[in-house]
Amino acid sequence: PDHIAIDVITNLSLDLDTNPVYKQLTTKTNVGWKISCETIGQRFEYVRHGAKWDRFVNNLTTIKKLPGNSITLLPVYCIYSAINLVELYEFVNEMDIQIHWQNLWGPDDQNVANFSPRVRELAIAEIDRALALPYIDKFDRGMNRTFLETMRGQLLSISTETNCNQQFLTWCTKYEVDYADDIPEFADLWADLYKAIKYDL
Repeated sequence: PDHIAIDVITNLSLDLDTNPVYKQLTTKTNVGWKISCETIGQRFEYVRHGAKWDRFVNNLTTIKKLPGNSITLLPVYCIYSAINLVELYEFVNEMDIQIHWQNLWGPDDQNVANFSPRVRELAIAEIDRALALPYIDKFDRGMNRTFLETMRGQLLSISTETNCNQQFLTWCTKYEVDYADDIPEFADLWADLYKAIKYDL
């Protein structure tokens, strides 16, 4: 029935023009789109295997035109998103959509807290840049600031010198051989982060 609210969780990787579910949703006016996306451009394509950034943006633009629909990005705070927060915020601000951060529950070798101090320092510096954005408090009723400040505190409080740097790079090598042969490698897409990870092996 039309009065029922619908939530759709998606990474928007499909072609909406040919999707039968989407065609039915266009007749509804109470749809909340919860969109999985941590990174933009080629980094998005690296993380979301098989997805294309241009299609993602086109799909997002199409959904924005639907009456009565709401859009919220649901990124996971992880090693892929940790040092590119500002560019993600610039994107959601330009698109005029909301953003609600998710905690990472696994795998452990993508949890920023499990990396070396040098990597955590990069992540903390990026959090500081994001917190300084003039529009940071307009997202998620101000909860973005609370989330990022909490993450910052956790990263600062870690004292262990053990890390998952090598484990993560081993995973990247396997992933790139199996899935990501048509896009740049992690070392190219996250050059500064890669150098920090390699430095502390």
